[in-house]
Amino acid sequence: MQGEDRRVFRRSESFHCEARVSKDKVEWRRVDVRDLSGEGLRFRSGEQFDVGELLWFELNVTGFLTSLDFTVRGEIRHKRENTYGVSFKDLSPDRKIFIDEAMRNFQPKQILY
Repeated sequence: MQGEDRRVFRRSESFHCEARVSKDKVEWRRVDVRDLSGEGLRFRSGEQFDVGELLWFELNVTGFLTSLDFTVRGEIRHKRENTYGVSFKDLSPDRKIFIDEAMRNFQPKQILY
């Protein structure tokens, strides 16, 4: 695995997220978040965005016992059809760790019989 391919924070798809995106923090549109980590997220939208574009995200993330509500700025790093990969900008290290811990808690637990 190459250095740039390694992920520092846990990525999860085991959560529910209500998300809105805005270019100017005035007009907001709902998007479908596919996965989330302390570094960024992946979302789907019918609206077109460009790689390098900076956006604002309002996120309400719920899982098993944890809930996160936060607004963060992100940069579109890549896109494939209507799916976009975003890296967070100016997110504090503490918030990144908190999101990582929440993603760990959102992972489905295996039940042993």
